[in-house]
Amino acid sequence: MISVIICTHNRSQKLLDTLKAFEDQTLSKYNFELIVINDGSTDNTAEIIENFEKKTALDMKIIHQRDTGPAVSRNIGLKHAIGDVIAFTDDDCIPDTDWLINAIKYFDEDEIIGVEGVIYSSGERKAFFDGAPVTLRKKQFIGGRTANMFYRRNVLLEIGGFDERFVLPFGPKKAFREDTDLAWRVKEKGKIIFAHDVKVHHPPRPLTVKEAIKNQKLGFLDGLFFLKYPKLLTLKLIFGPKNIFFLKLPLRLPFFLWGIFFFRGENVKNE
Repeated sequence: MISVIICTHNRSQKLLDTLKAFEDQTLSKYNFELIVINDGSTDNTAEIIENFEKKTALDMKIIHQRDTGPAVSRNIGLKHAIGDVIAFTDDDCIPDTDWLINAIKYFDEDEIIGVEGVIYSSGERKAFFDGAPVTLRKKQFIGGRTANMFYRRNVLLEIGGFDERFVLPFGPKKAFREDTDLAWRVKEKGKIIFAHDVKVHHPPRPLTVKEAIKNQKLGFLDGLFFLKYPKLLTLKLIFGPKNIFFLKLPLRLPFFLWGIFFFRGENVKNE
């Protein structure tokens, strides 16, 4: 049994396309459940979800809550899940029809406790000005992006789920790195593989220059991430490849240092 967890905030129309995609899954609908957490949406998300539930034959659980961010939302979804395997995707993603059936087979091997899949997009992409994550191949580090990740539920419960501190304490509740942090903590418990046949389409999220610059404040949460994983690989992940390093460094570094200062007194060790 797979429990698919989707948290959503103000993306009602894209969410509907995501939900419909699960009606086309080749895995029997009796072998997975869909858990949707409406995280304080102010649009017509609640109406969209409830109308879909009335018409679909899928096994659904709907949870409405105030805006707390994706880490808290996914942890709530985890508490309601009954599947041995937990799947995560985003509220604007379209999983391939064989997404679930291809992923579940890997868990026949006891040593495998996580599966990271392919995230592909469409249209012209510019690395610094596109907010859509893309993972086409295995990398030096596990990104753990919740657009396309699978884990054994018992392992997630053992490590306490997502670290709910990965949300900005100022301004809108923007979250960052909570998915990568989860993957890195899971990896300490066992094997996470990369599966080329487990695919999800993530639509482009074009950013203006102003939005791209504004997003560098997420470097604040990189401070927490670095305190948890103080190594060179972490810095490489944070500041990116050489082609954008010198663009990001002056913008992100002040927030990164602020984050280190802010979280330095907390217990950040991964138990």
